[in-house]
Amino acid sequence: MKKNYLSLLCAGVMCVVQACSDNHPYQVSGKLTGVKSDSLVIRVVNNYYGYIEPIDTVVMKNGSFGFDVPASIATMIMIAPLSSDKADGKKVPSGIFLLAVPGEQAVVSGTVENYIITGSDFYKPYNEILAITNPVMKQMDAITEKYRPLFATTGTGCDSISSACQLEIRQVQDKASDIALQYIKDYPDQELSALLIAGIKPEDRQKAVGMLSQSVRDGRMAAFYQAFVETDESERYFTRAAKNIQPGLTAPDFTLKNLNGKDFVLSSLRGKYIVLDFWGSWCGACIKEIPDLKKTYEQYNDKVEFVSIDCNDTRQTWEKAVAQYKLPWTQVHNNGIPADVAALYAVTLYPSKCIIDPNGKIVKMFTGETSEFYTSLDELLK
Repeated sequence: MKKNYLSLLCAGVMCVVQACSDNHPYQVSGKLTGVKSDSLVIRVVNNYYGYIEPIDTVVMKNGSFGFDVPASIATMIMIAPLSSDKADGKKVPSGIFLLAVPGEQAVVSGTVENYIITGSDFYKPYNEILAITNPVMKQMDAITEKYRPLFATTGTGCDSISSACQLEIRQVQDKASDIALQYIKDYPDQELSALLIAGIKPEDRQKAVGMLSQSVRDGRMAAFYQAFVETDESERYFTRAAKNIQPGLTAPDFTLKNLNGKDFVLSSLRGKYIVLDFWGSWCGACIKEIPDLKKTYEQYNDKVEFVSIDCNDTRQTWEKAVAQYKLPWTQVHNNGIPADVAALYAVTLYPSKCIIDPNGKIVKMFTGETSEFYTSLDELLK
């Protein structure tokens, strides 16, 4: 099962850091132009669980900033203007992606959309890497924006749209993967070559690792690329999980934090029917079905406990969405710590739902946006 190496981060209370006005050798510093906000949000990218979590807010002075990343290993971060930190789920905020490495200094300059990285010798090849990765990210963003309104279109099959979207993204990724493999082959002794393993097709990642020189392969970049090499093991984990999410089997127990920061334990609801709703504020289909889910809750809340499990949102974004859509039933946040509950239930598409009977047995799992869930619940509770 995946390990969460970002638990090493001191991601406790959010803090505000004044922009550098002294001679502190900040790990990450720079100057940005064209930023309307005077503050930046610093996020860490969890490569194992696929979400981005804010850890800090940095105040800029005349566009200049500086901060340290509280991590003891190479960690991907995202730097974005505070004004872009929206929770409406309509568009992913643009930002600067940077690999922060202990002992190295990165200097960022330019704009959020068009930037360069300088600093210590480690970062000398970074802009060449950006020339490979940035066009791919822009293409994938364009594909996502193309399909976003289609997910919200009434009567359109979510599964078919998702498949078409994933197909276009995969085609872009495949081309980028071939370019990344060639780069690693050409520069096996370069530490930053390991960064490109993140964009290589899963079936070729072990091959890419083998291309790296031993010093790079076993060096400080290992903790970063291992998250991606373990994708195959992750897929095997999902396969095993899917075998455990079958009608008649006991629903896996879990503990997650609720809106009050207290533990919610699934097994505490034993003796009642339960509906688990896997969703996210970023998911158009999830938002679209909230009115139907509310009607169903009003109809059956005396017979069924509804539990919505937010996935791939920051806690702040999740809390804002719950308030915005006025969700009256139990709300919990799945951030992958200590276990990824979505993976535990083999969730690969959102929204997904699971009906559990009073004995804790799975009645049925429903994947994606489907009316079958509502029909099945009606039949079950007649």
